[in-house]
Amino acid sequence: MDILSHLRVRHIAHDWLIFEEIYSSTADLRRTALQLAQTLGLTLEDTDPRLDALAGRGGQNSARIEDFLPNATETRSALQAICG
Repeated sequence: MDILSHLRVRHIAHDWLIFEEIYSSTADLRRTALQLAQTLGLTLEDTDPRLDALAGRGGQNSARIEDFLPNATETRSALQAICG
């Protein structure tokens, strides 16, 4: 049983956050990262240079990692057929 199933079966409240909610949001990425760190119990100062690196990134660069994904071409074709 996966982690999410365990949480649901045991009625354990949990947050759900997806990649796009962080990187595609109009919210300030630095502020979002600080809030996420706090939720996870991490201490992160507003002046932490890692926030600059995070906020300055242009996304995950899917094209760069695509070669490492098995069946990437077939998956992309299937998604295009389904989604149009």
